Amino acid sequence: MADRPARVGSDHPPTTGTGVVERLWDLAAELLAIDPALLRTRPHAGRSFVALGGSSMLAMRLVARADERCGVRLALGDLLEDVSLAAVLAAARVRDDPPAAADAAPGSVTDGPRPDLGTSGVLPPVAGQSGMWIAERSVGQMYRLCFVAFLDGPLRAGRLEQAIHRTVGRHDGLRVRFLTTPDGGVARQVTAGPPPVLERVDTGAANDFEEVVESLATTESGRPFRFEDGPPLRFLLATGGADRTALITITHHLLLDAWAIGLLLREILARYDGYTGGPVPRCRPAVPLGVQTGSPPADRSGASGGREHPWEPLFAEVPPVVELPADQPRRAIRGPDGRRLAFRIGEPVAVSIDATCQRSGVTPFVVLLAAFGLTIARHVGRTRLLVGVPTAGRGSRPEHDLVAQCARVVPVAITVDDRSTPVDFLRHVRRSLTTSMDQDMPTLDVLAPRFAPPGDLSRNPLVQAVCGRYADVVPWHLRTRELDVRIKEMHTGGSPMDVTVAFHGAGPGYPGTLEYSHSLWHDAEAEAFLASYLAGVADLTRVERLAEARAIPPAAGERPAPPAPAVAAHSVNELLRAQAARTPGLVAVRHGGQELTYQRLAAAVDGYTRQLRDADVGPGDRVVLTSDRSLGEVVAALGVLRCGAIVAAVAPDASPRVLTRLLTSFGPTAAIGAGRSAARLAAVGVTMIPVWTSDPATAQPSPVEATTPGPAVGAGSDACVVASAGTAGTPRWVRVPHRALVHLASRGTVPGGCGPGARFLHHTPLSCAAGWLELLAPLAHGGTVEIHAGTPLGPAELDQVLRDRRITGLRLSVPALRRYATWCAGPEAAPGSPVRVVLAEGGGLTRRDLSGLWRAHPAAEVWHGYHCAESLSIATLHRITPPTVTGAAPEGGTASTVLLHSGRPGSGLACQILDEDGLLVPPGAMGELCLSGAGLASTGAASPVLRTGDLARIDRSGRLHIGGRTGDPADPRGYRARPEQVAAVLRAHPAVADAVILTRRAPTGLPQTTAACLPRDGHGIDLPELRAWAAAALPRWQLPDAWAVLAELPLTDCGAIHRGQLRAAVGW
Repeated sequence: MADRPARVGSDHPPTTGTGVVERLWDLAAELLAIDPALLRTRPHAGRSFVALGGSSMLAMRLVARADERCGVRLALGDLLEDVSLAAVLAAARVRDDPPAAADAAPGSVTDGPRPDLGTSGVLPPVAGQSGMWIAERSVGQMYRLCFVAFLDGPLRAGRLEQAIHRTVGRHDGLRVRFLTTPDGGVARQVTAGPPPVLERVDTGAANDFEEVVESLATTESGRPFRFEDGPPLRFLLATGGADRTALITITHHLLLDAWAIGLLLREILARYDGYTGGPVPRCRPAVPLGVQTGSPPADRSGASGGREHPWEPLFAEVPPVVELPADQPRRAIRGPDGRRLAFRIGEPVAVSIDATCQRSGVTPFVVLLAAFGLTIARHVGRTRLLVGVPTAGRGSRPEHDLVAQCARVVPVAITVDDRSTPVDFLRHVRRSLTTSMDQDMPTLDVLAPRFAPPGDLSRNPLVQAVCGRYADVVPWHLRTRELDVRIKEMHTGGSPMDVTVAFHGAGPGYPGTLEYSHSLWHDAEAEAFLASYLAGVADLTRVERLAEARAIPPAAGERPAPPAPAVAAHSVNELLRAQAARTPGLVAVRHGGQELTYQRLAAAVDGYTRQLRDADVGPGDRVVLTSDRSLGEVVAALGVLRCGAIVAAVAPDASPRVLTRLLTSFGPTAAIGAGRSAARLAAVGVTMIPVWTSDPATAQPSPVEATTPGPAVGAGSDACVVASAGTAGTPRWVRVPHRALVHLASRGTVPGGCGPGARFLHHTPLSCAAGWLELLAPLAHGGTVEIHAGTPLGPAELDQVLRDRRITGLRLSVPALRRYATWCAGPEAAPGSPVRVVLAEGGGLTRRDLSGLWRAHPAAEVWHGYHCAESLSIATLHRITPPTVTGAAPEGGTASTVLLHSGRPGSGLACQILDEDGLLVPPGAMGELCLSGAGLASTGAASPVLRTGDLARIDRSGRLHIGGRTGDPADPRGYRARPEQVAAVLRAHPAVADAVILTRRAPTGLPQTTAACLPRDGHGIDLPELRAWAAAALPRWQLPDAWAVLAELPLTDCGAIHRGQLRAAVGW
C-alpha cells in the first residue's frame, strides 16, 4: 500500500522536491481558476484552499491530479481545514510507485488501445455493489439512474450512434453483466455481446417537447433490467421536429455512478464532434476494471494487525440508526418507491452562506451538510447521529478515468452541542467530514454487518439520511461544433435512503432536490421537512448560539397562545346555578330508584352548604369526602365547592398508607362520610360531617334565583385535588383550580353526548379527574348523570347497565374500552343499543379495537383523546365514526393495526412539543408534550406550562400522536420504542384480547421488552405461533424479548393499566 499523505504538523517530513511543489502550485491554480503567479504571492499563498474558493469536490480533484501527474499524496483533510495552501503543498509525500506518463490532457479522449481486462471470468463486487444488490433483490428497484441530454441544433443520428458504439466498446465498465453467486451475492462479468441499440422514439411533440421527453424518460426508466442478460444500460433518442432531439441514458448504480456518467457523456459527445467535422478527440487507453482498489476490510474483531482503525471510535459512540418521525408506521421491509422535491436555497441566504464560509473557514457544502445534520437532530431529539455523504471513491490515478461504479457513501458523525456557537459547529462538521473522507473508510456494505443491527430490512443499514453535492461531477452544459447540450437528471421513482438532500446543477441560490422514501413519509411530511431544512440553513448563518438554531420555519415558530375559556363562569357553583335556571324540571342525577331534578339538586346543595357552614367549613378549608358513589356524594361534593372549600375524595375503604399520605400532603380540617376511612380520620382528630341524605325537609324545590349565593370564589383558587393514574406505583395528588373544573364541565365533553335527554354514566371515583368529568359535564349541559355504585364494572356487567338504564354516553379508558369491545364481539353481546357517544382516553387505539363495539352499538361515535391528571380536561379529541355512518371513511379498514391519532387541541388548552431544554422542536418532530391554558390543573410548579412526560409529535394536520414516555430506556442503537404500535399488532392475533409492552434497561445497556398478553375467552395463546405472527408484521428490532400470558391485566381505579402490578406479575 502506498504511503499515507503527511498531515501538516505531523512527524513525517515532506519528501517532495522544489520542482514537484511548483507543479502542485500549477495544478491548484488550474482548479481554482487563479493565475499561477498571483496564487504564489504572499497574500494568496498564506490563505487556505477553502478561503481561495476551493470546495470539497475541488479538493478531491486536486488530490487525484497530484497523485496522477506528480506521483505525490496530499492530505485531503488539510485542504479543507484552516491551513495555508503553501503548508499543505509543502507537506506532500511521494508515492512508492512513480506516476504513469500522461500522454493527453486530463479529461480528453483518444482512440488508444483498450488494455486487456487482466482477468478472465468473474470479478468480485466493489464499492457498495453488494449492498445495492441485496436491496435490489429484497426491496425492489431503487438505484436506477436516468439523464436526459437535450441536443439543440442539427443532429446526425447515425454519427451519434457510432459514437455510442465506439465509447461502449472501449470501456469494460460499460459492458458488465451481474450474476447471482451461490451464496446470494453478486459478481461482475465483462461481456462481448453486441453494441447497445440506440432506440429511437418520435414523440410527435413540438411545443411541449421537453415535458414530453421528461415524461418518456421517467416511464422508460421504470422498465426493469435483466442483469444476467447484459449490462443495465440503455440509450434512447427522442425526436420532436426539426432540430428537437434528446438523448436519454438509463442505467443502474451497479454499473455507473454520477462521475462515470459525466465521463461517458463527455466522451460520446467528443467523439460525435470529431465524427461531424470537429477536432479529433485524444484520449489515454481505457482503464480496465481490475484497477479498482475496492474497500478496506473491516474485520469483526475491530482490529487489523493489532491496531485500531481510525474510524473505530466513530461507530462505537454514535447510534447507527436515525429514527425519523413519520405519520405512518415503518414497514418491516421498506418499500422502493420514492418521491423528489426540487428547491433552491435562494439568493439572500446564499449570500449569507458565503459570508459564513469566510468567517468559519469552511466550504459552502459544509454549511449545507451541517444544517442537514442539525435539522435531523432537531427532528429525532438526539444530539449525536450519522449522516451519509457520497464521495467519488476514486483514490487511485487510474480510477479517476474509470467508467464504472466507484462512488461510495461514507458515514459522517455529527454532534449537535447547543453550548457551542455556529462557527464551532461548522468546524466540527468539517473535521468529521474530512475524517470520514481521509481515513480509508470502508464502504457501507462492509461496515454494516459489523456495526448496524442485524436483520433490519426496514431501512438502509447504518446510514438513512444522506446529503451530497454533485454540481462538479456531471457536466450540466456541453457544446460541440454543431450542438448546444443541456443535461438534466431525472428522478426514477426510487429512494434508497429515508431522505436525501442533493445539490446539483448550475445557477444561483444552490438548486437542489430532496428525495424521500414514500413508504415512510407522505408528501406533506417531506414538504414540512424541507421547509425545516431551509430554515436550518438560514439559522446557521444568522444566530449567535447554536441553541437558537431551531430549524423551524417562520410561520411555525410562534408559540400558540392558549385559547380563551368559552364560558364566563368563575366557579362550578355559577355554572350549575345557570343550568338549573334553564332546565329546572329535567332530571339532573339518578341513582337506583332515586333522582333529583336540577331544581331539587340546587335546593339540596343549598341546604347542605348551610350544614357545612354550621360545621365551620369555609373558603380554603380542606375537606375529605369518603363515600360510595351516590346522590349524597354528589350533593356533598358540590356543597364543599360552593363553600369555597377544597375537596379530596378517597375510597371508603382506603388503605392506611393512602390515608397517611393524604393527611401529610392535604392536611384536612374536616371529613364527610362513613366507613373505615372515616373512622381512621376521626381517630386522628378530623371533624366528621355526615353525608347528605334525601330528607324531604332538606331538598324542597325552591326558585333557583332565591337560593343563598355562595362566597366569592376566584377562578384560580383551588377547588379539589385528584390523584394521578398511579400506573407505576403510588399516585400523587394534583391540585385543581375552579377555572380548570369550569373548563372541564363546559368544554371537556363532545357534541351530543351530555345535553338534554342524554344519560351519561358516572362510574369512576371522584378521586380521579375522569370522575369529575362524568359528573360535571352532563350537569353543565342539561343531561342526566346516571350513577353506578359498587365494584368496577366488568364487560358483561357494563353491557347490562348500559341497556337497563338506557345510557347514551359514557367515558372509558382505552384499556377498559378494548376489554368491553372484545366482549361485544363475542356471542353473548346483543346488537342494538342507545349508546351514541363513547369518550376514550389514555392509550393507543386502532379501528380494529372498535370493531366489536360497533357490532353491539352500531350508532356509537367514539371520541378518542389525550388526557393526564394534570391537564384535568381531555386535551385533544378525535372523532371516530362507525363504518355504518354514511360518509364515514375507515382509516385503514376496520381490521387496521395502525394506531389512530389523538386528535387536535380543544378550547382552553394548547399543545406544544418541546425538547429537553424547553425549546420548540420543528413541526412534525418528536419531543415532550407540554400543555398550557385554562383547562390545566395546578402542579405547584412556577412555569405555566405542564411537561407531561409523554413523547409526542404533531402531524401535518395538527393532530397529536403519542410515542412513549420520556423516561423509557433509550436505545443506544438509535431505535425509538413504539410499545403501543407493537401491542396493536399483537392484539390483531385472533387469540389475543389485549397486550401491553413493558420496557426496562437490561444489563447490556439495551432496552428489554416483555409482551404481557391477555387471551380471549375460550382461547389459549400458542407463544411460538404468536412470535411468528409478530415477526411477519414487525421489524426485527421491535419484537419483544420476552413473553407472558396473564389471566388479567390489572387496572387502576381510573381504568389505566397498573404497570407497577403488571411488572410484578411478569416477574420484574
